[in-house]
Amino acid sequence: MGKYDLWFEEWEKAAKFSNDADDLARVAAARRSYPKSGYRGAMKRVAELRKSKQSASTLIPYLLP
Repeated sequence: MGKYDLWFEEWEKAAKFSNDADDLARVAAARRSYPKSGYRGAMKRVAELRKSKQSASTLIPYLLP
């Protein structure tokens, strides 16, 4: 895995330190996809997770009172 394993470890430490469950999920997804599709594939997976989380947490203005 080269130096990326160190990057994943640091990213995971930072997510644990800040108690960020979403970031921990992104680290896990990136680690799983990195061996299959490399750095670009791992970052695509992280972007997909961020996008799905963003759309799930977005409020629909016309539903507000």
